[in-house]
Amino acid sequence: MSFKLPKPPRQKRFVPPPGILTTSTAIFFSGCGVVLVIGGILMWLNHLFPDRRNDRLRTYLSPDGKLQAVLFRRTVQGHDTYTTHVAILGAGEELPNRSGKAFIAEGEPAVIVHWEDNKHLVVKDPEGTHVILRAAQVDDVMINDH
Repeated sequence: MSFKLPKPPRQKRFVPPPGILTTSTAIFFSGCGVVLVIGGILMWLNHLFPDRRNDRLRTYLSPDGKLQAVLFRRTVQGHDTYTTHVAILGAGEELPNRSGKAFIAEGEPAVIVHWEDNKHLVVKDPEGTHVILRAAQVDDVMINDH
């Protein structure tokens, strides 16, 4: 006597309802759009109400008078810490409310700034200064520390 086991019932394969891929894609891109809009609003508010402030300490004009190296302190509201920056701008140009691109150091070290000529700026800092950024060049101006 042979005994046969019954075949298990055939399982149906899951088939997503029509339009589910389109709906999922639309939801994904809508979420991305919402994130971009919120990010844009936050950036706009940060620009309107910055929590950082630049205090100009000294301006050094290039020999031809076309550029200026600006030594300034950048403070964060509500904190006791600040950083010292050097930015290179066109003569008479206002200091923007952003970091310097030539030099940044923690605290307020006794930084010495002077122009060698119209295309060479010297930025010296005391030994032991915690330098965050020391650019070798900003636009056409070469920067060194000696």
